[in-house]
Amino acid sequence: EDSARDTRNRLKRFLSSKLSLQPLGFFATDAGTKALEKWLDALPVGPTTFNNYRRHLSIFFGWAVKNSKLPRNPCAQIEERRKKRSEEQEAEIIAPAEFRSLLLVARGSLAGVSEDERWSPGLLAGVALQGFCGIRAKEMTRLEWKAVDFEEGQVLVSKGQGKTRKGRLMRSVRCAWPTTPSRLKPPRCK
Repeated sequence: EDSARDTRNRLKRFLSSKLSLQPLGFFATDAGTKALEKWLDALPVGPTTFNNYRRHLSIFFGWAVKNSKLPRNPCAQIEERRKKRSEEQEAEIIAPAEFRSLLLVARGSLAGVSEDERWSPGLLAGVALQGFCGIRAKEMTRLEWKAVDFEEGQVLVSKGQGKTRKGRLMRSVRCAWPTTPSRLKPPRCK
């Protein structure tokens, strides 16, 4: 249902444009393809949304080709847009002193921090996993305690829990954690 609504909305935007007033055969020409690409480029959207519009229009024009209304799909000549490196968010590296302060705030014991600014001590484990293992926040919400191996200092992110389809083993700095998760304290790292 969401997919059908998305297709309708994207096609509605195209159909409300002046370009849609062109006869269908126009889009089988090079001029038609260029006009369609120019229309897509003029949309005030990023690469992902551009590609979604292109895909939905391609489905429509594919239908026209299948039903002998057009000899070719004009979207086949329009390349997908890729994010530029500068548009991708670069990973930020936190300084050790900043991370230590973050751990202390998570534990609720940083001097000079008001009660309102303190995090719940229960967040300490999450902050530590992100900082020491590089685990993503969404992955962390899917984890179970049995995935954390305190002895070896590693966390197993199983298939379906991570950003990718593969599982992976996240290794951390060797830390001495108490074995009971409810009594977590800042780690003593070697």
